[in-house]
Amino acid sequence: MSAVQKIDPERAWGMALYSFREATKNICDMARSPDFRDMAVQDSGEIADAVLAANLMWSHLKAREAA
Repeated sequence: MSAVQKIDPERAWGMALYSFREATKNICDMARSPDFRDMAVQDSGEIADAVLAANLMWSHLKAREAA
């Protein structure tokens, strides 16, 4: 067996999507707490980058649906 195994695309996508949904849910829950809001302010640049990436992915999906 090879040390480098090919990852099944459906499994990889499923794991990534699950992680994304759970992380987003947890971040939204934490944002309700003042302690976590202060940390979010410190990381607002990284949060903005993640939101922009998600929006870009969404716009590509919508464009593909329309095509």
